[in-house]
Amino acid sequence: MPPCTQLNILRPGYLFTAGEFNNHVTYSFLDVGDSDPHPVRTFSAEPDKDVRFVPRAEPINLSATDEFQNLACINDMKVEDLTGEGSPQIYLAQGRGAYSKLRVLRHGLSVVEMAVTQMPQKPLRVMTVKGRTDDLYDKYMIVSF
Repeated sequence: MPPCTQLNILRPGYLFTAGEFNNHVTYSFLDVGDSDPHPVRTFSAEPDKDVRFVPRAEPINLSATDEFQNLACINDMKVEDLTGEGSPQIYLAQGRGAYSKLRVLRHGLSVVEMAVTQMPQKPLRVMTVKGRTDDLYDKYMIVSF
């Protein structure tokens, strides 16, 4: 796990890491560590014996389930149309050290094409309506020619 500012263990068995210089990640617990062949000692009853903690490169008892983009620690920002798309993009130098990133933000929403239907002519109006007034989402699409 990268350096973070806050760790929260949630009730249903998840660990949320709120990153200061990187993305926020939610992990689920795979095991509580009882079956670990190399247990880690964090204390010693003998005062002259040093205890060293060497973290693993990857956690073996946790699995990443979700990641939330974090734009914190913006070091530099430029707004330019470098790709020639007709609208400017936001370029961010973000992060610190090995966790640094160059991010590009574009205006608008990403579109996922789910179906393609050939139209007899160009539609004049396209609108959506709900099936019932208490529905959360629209149910029907009306295309007028």
